[in-house]
Amino acid sequence: VNSVRLYPEGLQFVHPAVLTLNYENCPLVTRLIPKRIAYTTDLLQILYYVLSLDNPFRSEVTGRLDHFSRYAIAW
Repeated sequence: VNSVRLYPEGLQFVHPAVLTLNYENCPLVTRLIPKRIAYTTDLLQILYYVLSLDNPFRSEVTGRLDHFSRYAIAW
């Protein structure tokens, strides 16, 4: 699982921020499936998906965030 927790949790942004997560460590077969960034609980349950753009050539997915919290790559 590739995830990140940003503090202070719940801090709202005036303007959206951008988060880029790398997934080079994922198996090749999952690299071919489109990725997106998900807002998750501490147990990694998906609450919702954020607007994301997958770049399979760089093994990165970038999403727009409205607040600090826990985020993970999902497919």
